[in-house]
Amino acid sequence: MGIPVPGLSRLLSDDDLPALSRRELQVAQLFGRGLSNRMIAEELSISPGTVERHVANIFTKLGVNSRSQVAIWTIEHHLIHTGRNATLC
Repeated sequence: MGIPVPGLSRLLSDDDLPALSRRELQVAQLFGRGLSNRMIAEELSISPGTVERHVANIFTKLGVNSRSQVAIWTIEHHLIHTGRNATLC
């Protein structure tokens, strides 16, 4: 159900990373791919309002205030590949 989050157990056990839920990690990964809230909602089969709640939680937990900061975080933590064939890890 939904998209998988590769390396999730490693991420959730790493003391250096904030404790994002599985769904928040999925939303963050999709941010990193440049998807809009509506596109994320469609991809995960959830409402846009639920995506907005996840976005607010992610911003709070990561201590950021923009989508681009979340996208950078996903790259830095190897949640997405960058380059010509950018995909989820």
